[in-house]
Amino acid sequence: MHTVTITAVEDGAAWERLALRTNVEAKLLVPLPWSPLHDMSLAEVPSDGREHELTLYLEDTMWPYQDKLR
Repeated sequence: MHTVTITAVEDGAAWERLALRTNVEAKLLVPLPWSPLHDMSLAEVPSDGREHELTLYLEDTMWPYQDKLR
């Protein structure tokens, strides 16, 4: 059985603390400089479990280059 979780961290130090867990495999995803997520503050993201409209999340692993996506 596998469990997938997505966890946001503020910086490299937070990632290091999280990565100290044992028996964990991880992939670190970072926003590109031109991504809208680059300027997002984690402090502004609600984390209280409030009700909201359904959201579709798609993870696509690729190597994007600026101005090459159409």
